[in-house]
Amino acid sequence: FFFLFIFSFTFVAPRPELPDHSKHARADDVSTMQATTMSVGGGGQAPIAFQVPNAPPGIKQVAVGSASHVWLVKHDGTMARLVNRVWRPVAGAASKLSVGADGTVYSVNAQHAVFRFVPMTGQWQSVPGALVDVACGSAQHVWGVNAQQEIFQLNVASGQWTKVSGAASQVACGSDGKAYVINVNNDAYWWNGGGWTQVPGVKLKALSVLNGNSVLGIDTTGNVVRFDGATQQWPPVVGSAPGLTCVAHGAGQVYYAVNAAGQLLTAQPGFGGGMGGGMPGMGGMPGAGGMPGGGMP
Repeated sequence: FFFLFIFSFTFVAPRPELPDHSKHARADDVSTMQATTMSVGGGGQAPIAFQVPNAPPGIKQVAVGSASHVWLVKHDGTMARLVNRVWRPVAGAASKLSVGADGTVYSVNAQHAVFRFVPMTGQWQSVPGALVDVACGSAQHVWGVNAQQEIFQLNVASGQWTKVSGAASQVACGSDGKAYVINVNNDAYWWNGGGWTQVPGVKLKALSVLNGNSVLGIDTTGNVVRFDGATQQWPPVVGSAPGLTCVAHGAGQVYYAVNAAGQLLTAQPGFGGGMGGGMPGMGGMPGAGGMPGGGMP
């Protein structure tokens, strides 16, 4: 058995180097999308196979806060964001990034350095610490995981990281502060305020959390799944195809995904990625599931 407790300490790391500004994403690259579909509200299906005009190829991750805040990272570390329906390159390099519903953006690079984007200057501000994954639900809700799989929550007032119990390889956070993690066994957990509660009935390799009532994931077969609060289950999103590596959704019913070929998919033609109707059957946090056979997440 593991004891659940939280302890705080000042997380200190060597001063990180600034992001690599030597490579920029091209805003005029066009990719060819493969057919994938995704069920939406009302029982209908909206194909998530529409080409995103001018999206660069070789995409590793897409991050969405809202229709106005859509960012992507390529496998080569270059970044771009959607501005006035045009993909604009962003200086620097990242391995992961996260966008809050309020537009707050955090990133980590290959050297595990952490940065926060400053919209007024268009530059990255160094944040103390060393992480391999970061999750930003909003400016007030930021979580991270380091290379040792330790989990941290940012104290926004002090700018320091507070370590919490458990171990994880990925973290996701909603605009209401609801945090989820995935461990190396693909088990998922959510933070209950004092410890981690296992999410039952699913093995996940990726998560997208808008808030506690809107949670999507990709299971270990590559299918998009959603949390159904009524049944406490994770049914597949009807029509989604295997092979997806990343799914992201944001405020205003905006949905994007990335497939194994590094192509950016959206749920409606053209830019924006919004789709009407919302996701069906979402609501409530997953029920308690106990600790996993492999220990804490």
